[in-house]
Formats: sequence, structure tokens, C-alpha cells
Amino acid sequence: MSELVVADRWRTRGVVLYLVLASIEGVAALIYLISIPGDAQNAWWLGLSKTRLAMAAVLFVGTAMFLGLTFKVWRDPVWRGRFLLSVQKTLDFKALYFGLILTLFIGGVAAGHLVWLASVLTDQFVQGYLQRLAPISLWVGLLSWQTIIILPLLRFGSPYFGETSQRKVLKASLMVLGVLFLLWAVIAVTGIGVIPDIIHWEPPGVPVQAVQVWGIWLLAVLYLLIGEGFSSKALPSFVKLKWFDLLVSFLIWIAAFWAWNDAPLPPAYFAPKPRAPNFEIYPFSDAASYDITAQRLLIGAGFPGIPQKPYYSVFLALAHALVGDDYEGLIRFQVGVLALMPVLVYWLAKTLHHRVSGLLAALFLIVREVNAFALSSEIRISHAKLLLSDMPTALGLILLAWLLILWLQKPQQRRWYPILLGGVLGILLLFRQQIVVLVGVVLVLLVILFLRRFRLALVNVGLFLLGVVLAVSPWLLRSYQLSRRLALSNQSQEAYHLRLYALEPGGTLLEPLPEESDADFQTRVAEYVYDYALRNPGKIARFISAHFAHSQVETLLSLPMYPWLVQNPNTILFNYQMGDWQRLWDQCCSIQTYLAAMPFWDQWEGDLLLEHKVALIGNLALLAIGLGVAWVRRDLVGWIPLLISLAYNFSTSLGRISGWRFLIPVDWVLYLYFAIGLGQLTLWLASYISHSPSFSPSAGVEQPTLRRFSRLEVEYGGILRPILLTGGIFLILGLVPLLLERGIQPSYAPLTKAATLDLLEEEGVFEQVLWLDDELLQQYLADEGVVVLHGRALYPRYYPVGEGESGGGWPAYAPREYSRLGFSVISAGLDQVLLPLEFAPSEFPNASDVVVIGCKEGDLVDALLVLFEDGDLPPLVRSPQTALVCPFPSP
Repeated sequence: MSELVVADRWRTRGVVLYLVLASIEGVAALIYLISIPGDAQNAWWLGLSKTRLAMAAVLFVGTAMFLGLTFKVWRDPVWRGRFLLSVQKTLDFKALYFGLILTLFIGGVAAGHLVWLASVLTDQFVQGYLQRLAPISLWVGLLSWQTIIILPLLRFGSPYFGETSQRKVLKASLMVLGVLFLLWAVIAVTGIGVIPDIIHWEPPGVPVQAVQVWGIWLLAVLYLLIGEGFSSKALPSFVKLKWFDLLVSFLIWIAAFWAWNDAPLPPAYFAPKPRAPNFEIYPFSDAASYDITAQRLLIGAGFPGIPQKPYYSVFLALAHALVGDDYEGLIRFQVGVLALMPVLVYWLAKTLHHRVSGLLAALFLIVREVNAFALSSEIRISHAKLLLSDMPTALGLILLAWLLILWLQKPQQRRWYPILLGGVLGILLLFRQQIVVLVGVVLVLLVILFLRRFRLALVNVGLFLLGVVLAVSPWLLRSYQLSRRLALSNQSQEAYHLRLYALEPGGTLLEPLPEESDADFQTRVAEYVYDYALRNPGKIARFISAHFAHSQVETLLSLPMYPWLVQNPNTILFNYQMGDWQRLWDQCCSIQTYLAAMPFWDQWEGDLLLEHKVALIGNLALLAIGLGVAWVRRDLVGWIPLLISLAYNFSTSLGRISGWRFLIPVDWVLYLYFAIGLGQLTLWLASYISHSPSFSPSAGVEQPTLRRFSRLEVEYGGILRPILLTGGIFLILGLVPLLLERGIQPSYAPLTKAATLDLLEEEGVFEQVLWLDDELLQQYLADEGVVVLHGRALYPRYYPVGEGESGGGWPAYAPREYSRLGFSVISAGLDQVLLPLEFAPSEFPNASDVVVIGCKEGDLVDALLVLFEDGDLPPLVRSPQTALVCPFPSP
């Protein structure tokens, strides 16, 4: 059978089906229009107004035209042939063809939104018109999408379904989608992951809106067309494969750095609003702890025992050494480093699938982070402008996943990669201890892949573990010297999460007994929890599984859960008439409006509205395509990011915690597979519309990984040099914390009380503060409760009466019923200092060298005087004037 006959059959059947559907839909739209209740006062004929009669006439004429065309095409082969030929010749003009598809796409989206607006607008006048226009809008929308489907058939004569490998992708995607629907059903029936646990059941992270997904997708389509130009055979392969991707990577980094650095930073818990005297942003709580540890390294005070996340403090110390103590400069440096995340995700998605998927994933991360900045004062999150380890950990995990996939792509050429992977993972362990679970994941993966090659498995496992050991051994040896225990971080965090295991509804956590040492308390906690676990294994299994499922649910809710581009359409008319476009965006379409409209961040109990279910089905479908593509193209290797995500979330569930910022280190995995799914769908559409295999990512697909590895032979001769070089680099990186700790001499020597008096007299303090004389101060210093601090003052904040920062462990910044200045002083230790003042000081530079005299009261120094070693700044003295006794009377 000739191609012309086949093409004619495809065109004939397609056109007939198209015309029949258009006719049926036209009749249905006409009935829908007539059935809408009318206004008797405006009735003109048959109970219908003139406007509705005109719309009915349009529908009638359009439907009649489609019915006539259907009859003519079906009954008159000669006319049908001439008609189809003329349509084909018209569509051969590329500009007309693609312009028509673009117009129909815009028309389909607009028509769908008009139908939706008719059901949600509260303005009765506008709603009345839209409800009467809804039948025509619905018909036009359906015709637009159907026409997009039929146009390639009319132009090329047959549909293009892609190569055989693409059908395998579709089959795999449907299987994954079935599994995802099954998991959804299990969660809906059992409530696992939705019914909250009593502790640390946190809300989702940062969402991305539908309007942002649409905008990103349109940019990706444009990029796809540009990329196809660079893939032209007329261009040298060097230009096609190297310079283009490098250029795109640089542009992605520029876009991420610009968007993140330029975005305003609303006040957040970990970075409260700027206050007098400097009106600068300073870190708070965990963020302040990491930064203070970094500052301690720089002044030669070393680490405070075994701190949490030591390598992040090392990173901050190096950043301070480069940019100084200005917080904005510090976060600008951190943003520049973290802007590599979208770049690495681009290469990861490109490696697994296609450049267009890489761009989609990169843009999703950029937009997600911009949303995080905007929402930082509304939900508890972590982002690139906070001094927290979540984002650096995510950057490290992306790098780990990409390197692992690169190695497993070509293990023969990249024989030294296992030690590189082990070193990267070892350094990551010093950023976040719970990543230790990934050591087991990688080992299991290596055993599975090299199951039939014992020698290869042994060599690769050995190299990987060697890399881990070289990176972490210096720190482990340090911790063993301090505590006789190999520990990556402070045991207090471990003890805290252990205590959570035995927490019952209405119960309280175990607390240290009087005179009980930290080691004895931790031993008692471990024994108690061990006994509790033996008696209640079912309870522990339930809350671990609940938190694990909750992490998956909350991660999924970060995707758009509302299919429409506008969240609050009822503000459009008012703001349009006022001409206030910023207000229009803020009230109808901003991320804050989306957050307020969604129930998931406010004690959500699992209920979903219809629009949420529609969006969820679409999200699951795209994720299924992404996972299916990764599996078909790379077998088990394609799911390495998924395995990393599941393992990490399982490790957090072991600590009885889920949601919130604890999702951030692996939430990029969701966007990765979502982007691959959307990218594959885009390629399918592009291939269908262009009737060309050039958009197919199937070129170069290797044999399924498991089958290939079962026959793999790798020679390890001649790689001693890269192994030694890589191992040496990671050993040095592991030694960096110790080198900083022991290589920097202390900047501040303790001051005796006698030396303090001499210093005050030398600086002329008694001449500047008349009521404070030498003899009076000497008597005060003789009090055992008086302390003299000599060190670096950080984070000065002045608080009026009743104001302060919430959160324990930072008494200098807690709300109090008098005005005061709060700051922290570091030298050999850390002290919280509070100085009552009636008015904010005019100057108090952050990171100033100071001498503080005051009364030590628990965790707080109630200060009398602050002397700046910079002689240009006047001393600060407690006000109002008070008796020099410890403790000071309350102001």
C-alpha cells in the first residue's frame, strides 16, 4: 500500500472524527447556552435576551458549518481530496503552521480560564456575562486543543508516535503512575503521612505556582528551538556539545545569582528584622550558632567542643576571611556558591534525559528559591540567604548524585571515581551527620550493580570507603581525643532525638537531674529509650513510617496544587480600574496569595478539593513520566537521585521529624523528575507537531545498566596516580578544620580585674562617665559575681520595652520589660550580654573588640560598661544609673 493511500486514510479518518466531535460539542454548547436561566425583564424572543440570541446564532451557524463539512467530506471523495490538498498546501508554510498552533494554544488556555472565571467570580454583573459566554468559551477551548492535534495530521498525512524506545518510556511511565496512584490510595485510606504525630510534624516547604510552571515551560520551549539550531549538522561538534552547554551553564549561574541576590529578604526567625544601632541583618538561633563557631575559628578560640555541622562553620569562616563581617557581603558570597545548584541540576537532568529537562529543572530551583525569600517571614523555611546548612547540603548531594551517575555511565574510563565519591560523601558528613545513611545506600548499589563481578565490587567498595575514611578521619580522631568517642557532631542532638522516641501524648521529655553530668544523662537516656523500644516496637515503627510518608507527601505538595494561573480572580476588575498593577499581582497572583489560598500550611488533615485532585493527578503523571524515562534510559542508575531522597528522608524520620526545612536537602529530586517528565512531554509534543525524530532524546541510549554491568570487565592498572591525588586532596580537606583550629593564634588574652582598672583609666573612662569613679569601680570589681569579658562583640540589637526575639538559648535577645542592648561576646568561650540603655547607642559596629564589665547571672552577663578597644568610640554605660551591686536591681 502506497504512502499516499495511507496518508489519505489517516487524513480522512482524522478530519471526519474532528468534524463529528466539533459538531457534537457545538450542539452540546448550544443546549448549555439555552438552558442557562434568563432574566425575564431582558427577554426578547423565546425567553432569551438579544445578547444570548446572538451567541446562540453564532453557535448554531458554527455547528451547522461543521455538520455540513462532515457530510461533504464523508460523501464526496473528489471534493474531499481537493479540500485536504488545499489545507495541506496552506499548512506547508511553516510560519503559518507554527503561528496557528501558538494562537490555538493561547486560545485554548484563555478559553479554559474564562469558563473557570464564570464559576468563581463574585461580581454578579461580570459573572452573568461570563456564564452566558461560557458555552462558547468551552466550545472554542475544545476546538483549539482538537485543532492542535489534527493540524500535524493534515500537514504530514500521518501521526508521528516516535521511536520504539519512546513507546517503552510510555509503558514504563504508566506502570509507575499505577504505583503512585496505589500509594495515594493507601495514604487516603490509612491516613499514614497525613494523620499527625505528636512531635515535629512540620508543614511543607516552599511551593511553586502553576503560573510559574507555565512561564518556565515556555522558556524551555524557546530554549529547545535554539538548542536544535546548535545541534545542526552544519555546526562543528565542539560547538554543539561543549560550548553551548557551557554557555547555558554560565547563563544559569548568572540568572540564579542575580535573582537570588536581588530578591529582598523579609525578616525571618533565623534572620530577624534589622534593629538599631546598625540596622543590619544578623543571624539568630541555629544560624547564629554556626556563624559564632566560624568567628571563634577566626579569633583563634577553636571549636567549642564537638559542634554541630563543623564543616559548614569552616565554610563560613573562609567566607568571613574573604568578605569580612558584613552579613550582606557574607550572604552574597554564599549565594554565589549556592547558585551552582541549578547548574549542577542542569547537567544532572541532561545526563539522565535531555537539555530541555536540564533547563526546566534549573529554572524550577531558581524560582523555588525566589519564592522562599518572599515567604521567609510567613512560613518556617531555609534558603540561600540564611546561615543554615540545608542548602549547602543540597548542593553537595546534587554533586554526589551527578558524579555517581557519571561514573556508572563509563566505569571503564572513570575507574578512580569511587574514591572521589567517597571523599565527597565524607565531606558532606561533616555538613550533616544524618547523611551517613547514604554510605549504606551507595554500598548496596555497588553490590547490586557488580553482583556477578566480585573483584570489581571489592575494588570499588574499597576505594569508596577509603575516600570516606580519608575525609572524616581527622575529625573523628579529634572527637575521640575530646570524648573518647568517634563522633561527627555533638551528642546533645543525638540525645534529644533519642528522648523523642519515648515521648507519649501529654508527656514530657526526660531532663537532666541535678548534679548529673552530660555523659551520665546521655547514658541514662540511651538506657531508658532502649528499654522503651523493647516494650513498644510497634509504636516506634508507626511514628517512623508516618514521618517517612509525611516527608513524601509534604515534598509533593511543593508542586502546584492549583491548576489555574490566578489564585484570587475577584481582585482583577477593581485593580485594573485603579491602574495599580503591583497591587493586582500581589492580590491575584503572588506566591503569598497562593500560600493563603492553599490549606496545606495550616493544620492540614488530608482533605483535597476537586481542583487539588486535578493538579495532583497532573503532577503525579509528570513525575511518573520522569521516573519512567530515567528507568528506560539508565535502568537502576536513573533512579539514583530517588534512592538518595528516600534514604535521606528515612534518616530524618528516624529522628522523629519531617517536613519544613528538613526537606530542602533533597527536594531538588522532586523538581528533577518533574522536569524530566515535563521535558519528555514537551519532546513528544515537539516530535508530533514537527513530525520529526530530531527532538527524541533516545539517541545514544546505552544498554540497560544492570545487563551491561553483569558483563563488565574493568582493568585497574595505571590509576594509582589519580587515586593518590584524589585521596590526598580529601585528606587535606578533612584536615582543614583542624588546621584552622590549631593554626590561628588566640586574638584575646584574659584581663585581670586590676588590668581592667588600668585600661579604663588609660582610656579616660572616668573622665567621660562622671558618676563612675576609680574607687567605686574597684569595690564593684571585688565582688565575686563580677566578670570581665575581653573579646569580639557580635550581633548588637537594641530593643525597646517589651520587644525581643522568641526562642530559647539566647537570653540577650529575649523580650523584657525595659529597653536594652543585647549582643554576644566570643573569646575563649561565648557569653550573652545585656546592657540596659534608655536610648539606642549611635554606634556599635558588629565584630568590635570590646571589654565588658558586668554581673554573671546564669547564662547572661548583665553589663555595667562596654569599652571599645577602638579609641574613637565612646564607652557605653548602663542607664539609668544604678547601685554597683551584683545582681543589679531591675531597671
